[in-house]
Amino acid sequence: MNIVAVGTINPAKVKAVKAVLKDYDKIKPFRVVAVQVESSVPEQPKSLEIICLGARNRALEAYQMSEASLSIGIESGIFFVEDIWRDITCCQIYDGKQYRSGFSSAFEVPPAVLKFVQAGDDLSVATRKAGFTTKKKIGEKEGLVGLLTSRRIDREELAKQALIQALSGIENPHFYE
Repeated sequence: MNIVAVGTINPAKVKAVKAVLKDYDKIKPFRVVAVQVESSVPEQPKSLEIICLGARNRALEAYQMSEASLSIGIESGIFFVEDIWRDITCCQIYDGKQYRSGFSSAFEVPPAVLKFVQAGDDLSVATRKAGFTTKKKIGEKEGLVGLLTSRRIDREELAKQALIQALSGIENPHFYE
């Protein structure tokens, strides 16, 4: 039995990991263990480098705190490109020797939300302050992306996308030699 440690207790991210891994024969059989860890990056990461570092830190700490054969760190944040702030999710998978990474699609953060993020709030709080929702922990549910897309894409889906991309290096290691 492979133990897969996920460096979060966020329900959307843990659910995404369980859903995706069931399709990977190289990892079966498996048991997912959610491990509460610190990302050691700001609550609201604001660059691709910081987002990736947060995911890497989560994967490493989850690996060290468990008896896992594989650990997964998932971190979301915003980054600036082409004069637009976008939100993206990074996944880092660690097997004790090397990391594999993947990303979700990115979406534009609306200006009404962005002004609160730039003032120091995380995306969940900023989304509430901007009047987009009254939910306290929207990041553990559909996320801002779920509101913007009328739930066509939600937070869980972004985590799935990033994880699937990261798993490509495990599923097809010969492509990465």
